[in-house]
Amino acid sequence: MSGWTKSPFGPAGAAGPRSYPMSARTVITQEQVWAATAQCAKTIAQDYEKFKLTPENPLYLLCVLKGSFIFTADLARFLADEGVPVRVEFICASSYGEGVETSGQVRMLLDVRDSVEDRHILIVEDIVDSAITLQYLMRFMLAKKPASLKTVVLLDKPSRRKVKLLVDYPIIRVPDVFVIGYGMDFAESYRELRDVCELKKEYYLKPTSKL
Repeated sequence: MSGWTKSPFGPAGAAGPRSYPMSARTVITQEQVWAATAQCAKTIAQDYEKFKLTPENPLYLLCVLKGSFIFTADLARFLADEGVPVRVEFICASSYGEGVETSGQVRMLLDVRDSVEDRHILIVEDIVDSAITLQYLMRFMLAKKPASLKTVVLLDKPSRRKVKLLVDYPIIRVPDVFVIGYGMDFAESYRELRDVCELKKEYYLKPTSKL
């Protein structure tokens, strides 16, 4: 499919069998996400061998809510398949409201509960475009003095960057379309879709109703 870039972790852009009324097309099927995530987990496992992780000293998966919750769960299980002990923590920050454009101002909505000082942290994001929120989170977490800090992103949109940021593990690179499903939403809807889909424009370009 033209415009979709193959990542070192797996394929992108093939159509899937599922059909949703709000979807212009299936961008990435659930099965493709699983295949790519499994390959990424192997790479992560190899990279973290040097840290000799244990259940007492695990890899902390920092799930960025809400969009990353499904991706984080799948990544955790694929890492377990590779023998990597993990602990999942949650954080929530956003530069979006209910629209499709970033405000540029990041709001911290939920912080991690426990100390992560001297811990190995992997920030888990569903999608990165402007990178404003992820840059903020990296600085925020670095202040907590972790032993290491890296990032893994399911969908990367480098063409939308507003700040310079290099993702450590970008799984699939995508062009500038609005995607939903597999945890990702529009105005808090459609997170439950199994596949990553392009949202039809009429769904987010609806004129505001006059009361």
